[in-house]
Amino acid sequence: MHTPPPSQPQLVADRRRGTRAALAVVALLTLWILGWPAAATSAIGAITGAIVDTAGWLVLLFATALLVLGSLIVVSPAGRLRLGPPEATPEFSLLSWLAMLFAAGMGSGLVFWGVAEPLTHSQTLAAGAVSTTGAEATAMAITWFHWGLHAWAIYALAALAIAWFHTRRGLPETPSASIAAGWRGWLPGPLCHALGRAADLVGVAAVIFGVAGALANSIILLQAGIDSAIGWTASSMGLQLALLALLAAAFTGSAATGIGGGIRWLSNLNLATALALMLALLVLGNPAAVAALGVEALGTWLAAMPDWSLAPIRMHAADAPATDDWAGDWTITYLVWWIAWTPFVGLFIARISRGRTLRTFLLGAILVPTLVSMLWFAVLGGGALAYDAAEGELLHASLAEHYTRPLFLWLDALPSGNLLAWLVCALLFIFMVTSADSACFVLGMLSSGRTQPDLTSKLGWGLLLTALTAGLLLRNDVDVNKAVAIIGALPFTLFLLLQVVALVRALLGRQHGERAPAAST
Repeated sequence: MHTPPPSQPQLVADRRRGTRAALAVVALLTLWILGWPAAATSAIGAITGAIVDTAGWLVLLFATALLVLGSLIVVSPAGRLRLGPPEATPEFSLLSWLAMLFAAGMGSGLVFWGVAEPLTHSQTLAAGAVSTTGAEATAMAITWFHWGLHAWAIYALAALAIAWFHTRRGLPETPSASIAAGWRGWLPGPLCHALGRAADLVGVAAVIFGVAGALANSIILLQAGIDSAIGWTASSMGLQLALLALLAAAFTGSAATGIGGGIRWLSNLNLATALALMLALLVLGNPAAVAALGVEALGTWLAAMPDWSLAPIRMHAADAPATDDWAGDWTITYLVWWIAWTPFVGLFIARISRGRTLRTFLLGAILVPTLVSMLWFAVLGGGALAYDAAEGELLHASLAEHYTRPLFLWLDALPSGNLLAWLVCALLFIFMVTSADSACFVLGMLSSGRTQPDLTSKLGWGLLLTALTAGLLLRNDVDVNKAVAIIGALPFTLFLLLQVVALVRALLGRQHGERAPAAST
């Protein structure tokens, strides 16, 4: 029997109940994490570790399946379909659209890991049976794999599911709408809507904790940059809280202006600053070594991509290399991280993508950011590796102190190093503002179900985000920050699967001429 969609009053009542439930869950989890950080970190770490050990291969295969699905849509007739009516035009220029989705999807993580991750991988590989030269190329290829196609396929397919049901069916831009509409007829109506409300609730928690954990670690990196630039001698905690206060003022002000104002402007500034920094580091560093390593790493990446995409299957083989366990742990951890950010990034990308064809959307949301990320790591990681080889692994040694040390140690050795350190600090701060203001906007959408959330909602979520980040900084525990950042990934994986199945069903129905009834917003 066909179950009719809920009425408008029912949708509004469900949304209010969902908002109250989300606030209650966030409050309880915040109290647990900040009040008993050791127990919370241990519990979250144990759960994550158990999943990585027992079902990590399913997470990687799921991400690989999303990449394959996106590729099939691009080359199929469905790629010509548009997010919106046939006459719809994009709200933002191509450059602004790419800048916004890139800043929301990766942000400060690129700065934090731009040097540290290739160095870490090369150090681990060189300690094994891999030669130094081979270790550097393989380390770069592994880094590209973690930040490339699979990560953006997760974001893009989640965003496409939300955008399709919003622009083609007139439903709210939330995970709940795509799940409730896409599974109607397969599952009882009340169960569809219950799953949808649960997806929104988990999505709110994932956004709050994911962004707060990332902001806490980014502020620590920003403090390290200021220390390097001016030799700050005052209290580190005092500087961190002052930076958070400045950040909160900036991102709440930007969020208040909306996507077409501060968010778009800051995203464009992000892209310009990142390109300027990348060009400066390429010219002032060792461009010949960067190019040589990049070409070698590209060959390694292309050759290994099919194998790494199915690596868990090979890891269980008797002759699997010993390094597979180490590399596999990194890979699964990253995939869990990307899924944790999916409720935020996916919804934000969906919001800014109306009017684009599915082919343009997927190529722009998967391929372009992957290529930019690869270039970024090639320049920063490749330049740092070349410097380290010439200086007797000075940067490798500094990794033992903290992941933030190698970047600023390398910058200090370059011409105009102090200016470069300030440029990195500026880029990091803008990335944080862009991520936080986008998060406030998305939280307002999730809690209200509106495409344009009201100012009170955005400011309220901004204050909660600031308070949680302050609590994490006062705890001063990187492990707690990491645990907080991925807390929403585990349950949201199921909801992401439901969204993707709903999308595939809708696209197949559209290809066969099926016309689904429009639903009330």
